[in-house]
Amino acid sequence: MLSGMTRTDPATVVNQLCQVVRPIITSRITAGNSVASTRVALAVLAHEGVEAEPVAVDADILDGTVDSHRFVTPLITDGDDDEWPGWLVVKVGPLLVDLCLDSVTHPATGRSLRPAVIELPDDFWTGRQPVMRRHESGLLLSVVRDLDQDAWMGHPDAGADAASTRRVNACIADALSAITSLRDSTGHFAGGGQERLRLGQLDL
Repeated sequence: MLSGMTRTDPATVVNQLCQVVRPIITSRITAGNSVASTRVALAVLAHEGVEAEPVAVDADILDGTVDSHRFVTPLITDGDDDEWPGWLVVKVGPLLVDLCLDSVTHPATGRSLRPAVIELPDDFWTGRQPVMRRHESGLLLSVVRDLDQDAWMGHPDAGADAASTRRVNACIADALSAITSLRDSTGHFAGGGQERLRLGQLDL
């Protein structure tokens, strides 16, 4: 199949990214490595002809309500905090795709969260407009676009570390193979009844 060609709608590809590709990523890369995970996601989306870009954010997980909540944990990519104490997500149109929320454990249930797909307003992507969205777990995701959108490139997993790059490339190869295997003879995804993620769509 030719790369760079739109094979299906972005929402379907994002859904497959969260449900099919994410387990492949975590088989080779630690769950909280948002930089390496984003590199894999961007490669898969590009192969599927879906425009996407990395976005650095400051993000926290909270418990409670918007007006009354307690801090649970900041989202910081795996590694030394001095390398880059931030969090990388993927922008697909108006959607923020955060694959690495499964690195967070719910304080009450002990279960890992699922990836989040959140539709955000234009002013979030162009400035420092913070937003809160409720995750399906009941926890709150507080997120704001980072002022420095280039700092993450200095993280070893952005490409400088050879071992990390080998893991990322292996994930990409496995992910593309898995995505391809889900297509029917016409090139469309089979099993259209798969559960779609319903995360982060509640305005607070």
